[in-house]
Amino acid sequence: MDSDAEPRLPPGHQPYDPLNGVRIGAIAGGLVGIFVAALTGFGGIGTVAGAAIVGGGAGYAYQKRHQASP
Repeated sequence: MDSDAEPRLPPGHQPYDPLNGVRIGAIAGGLVGIFVAALTGFGGIGTVAGAAIVGGGAGYAYQKRHQASP
């Protein structure tokens, strides 16, 4: 197999990093929402969904800012 035949992205930040930030942020936010809902007994699915949306937005913003820096 010739390694020159495979197109590769250059090292560093990739164009899909913000989407990975959304995914990881939404998972982390959802887990925090589950934890808060379980501890307080308040909210339920709305708390979990809201925390997941906020976490996804935070992950996206973090990765876009990180991607813009050299």
